[in-house]
Amino acid sequence: MLETLKEKPLQEAESALQTSPVFALRSLGVEQVDDNLLLSGTVTTFYYKQLAQEVIRSVANGMGVINSVKVVRPKSRRADRSVDEPVHAS
Repeated sequence: MLETLKEKPLQEAESALQTSPVFALRSLGVEQVDDNLLLSGTVTTFYYKQLAQEVIRSVANGMGVINSVKVVRPKSRRADRSVDEPVHAS
């Protein structure tokens, strides 16, 4: 019975991420480490990182939350931009 109670926050956390209306959170992982839920993966903004943490915290049921999500900004499309920019005659 005690083991089932410990597994419930993990299952709820996984479900909360997988059903999130924010698609960026669906690719994140969560696992249980001792009495903590460890959140991992990558997102493109610090907002998504914080949002994922709060989603997990809402189902943690007293467990700690360790947020190891990395923020990786998408590469700039600056090189592509030159194709769309008008050519200036001198």
